[in-house]
Amino acid sequence: MTSLNPVSAGEAHSAQVAASIEVPDRYELKYLISESQVEAIRRAISPYCVMDPNCAKTPNQEYGIGSLYLDTPNRDLFRISRERRARRWKARVRLYDGSDRVFLEVKNKDHDMIKKQRARIPLEGWVERIHRLPDFEASAAERIFCQRVEAYGSLPRDSCCSR
Repeated sequence: MTSLNPVSAGEAHSAQVAASIEVPDRYELKYLISESQVEAIRRAISPYCVMDPNCAKTPNQEYGIGSLYLDTPNRDLFRISRERRARRWKARVRLYDGSDRVFLEVKNKDHDMIKKQRARIPLEGWVERIHRLPDFEASAAERIFCQRVEAYGSLPRDSCCSR
């Protein structure tokens, strides 16, 4: 199996800043809670939370998010995640309802530390764009995403699983 090690984002070119989204490194802790605990937890954390501005614009204070995960033809990323390896990564494309842009994301996990590189590109032509060499104006995050797609032969996860 190919080694799938995380890659650092490096320095972004000044022309790339608008397309790169700075995502701070963070620790992600996940908890399994019962449905009966939900309201008490919401009340407890509400003083520390800010409404997502996109949510605030909608009547129900919600919006849809579409996620397309990419994997190697042999499903290596899925397998590594399922094995709960301390160092792993995933690649996905995100689309938010009503947006004319998609987000290309590479999320690296090193033990409990999460580092995410995120690039915003036009919705139109995004599939072709990720399968060619990034142009001069591509952000550092877009370059990393495209390099991973090329290096690992990444495909949408459904394509990997349909055999």
